[in-house]
Amino acid sequence: MAAAKTVQPSADLSEDDAVKLAAVLRALAHPARLQILSLINAAPGAESNVSELRPFFTMSQPALSKHLAVLLDVQIVLCDKRRSWHWYRLNLPVISELVKQLPG
Repeated sequence: MAAAKTVQPSADLSEDDAVKLAAVLRALAHPARLQILSLINAAPGAESNVSELRPFFTMSQPALSKHLAVLLDVQIVLCDKRRSWHWYRLNLPVISELVKQLPG
């Protein structure tokens, strides 16, 4: 039988960082949002807009936009407005930092 892994507290994660990390993890804790991230990552140029994402979901366009707003709020995705379209892409530096902060 394998020994149980013990969790060691990390002095690297301040209370403020823990609060921010918890907010990001809450934003990621919805299956639709994880699917949105996956679809954006797989899209040509690793960016997409709501009309390209919409066919993959049964939810309404406003509901999809609300999920994107949650991801924008925690800076997991970035948005560029080009003409009348909002283009979403992953914020890779923030995602990389998130992975580094997760207990390991």
